[in-house]
Amino acid sequence: MRGLEKEYEGRLTVMIGEAQSEEGLAAKKTYGWDQNLHGLVVLDGDGEAVGDLEGHNYGADEIREKIEAALAN
Repeated sequence: MRGLEKEYEGRLTVMIGEAQSEEGLAAKKTYGWDQNLHGLVVLDGDGEAVGDLEGHNYGADEIREKIEAALAN
């Protein structure tokens, strides 16, 4: 994600949270992530979720797809 942060500089804000934090555990519940405590949530400018990916089984292309969806709104 850090590499993509530079690619989209000025167009998005990247926040990385700790999976075991209150916020991380709430995200797990909100997005229905099963046993995985890792994932990616993309929010639009209004804070609405426009995409989420559970776990670690995705790459830059999948992340870009979610980012582009958020930027299109």
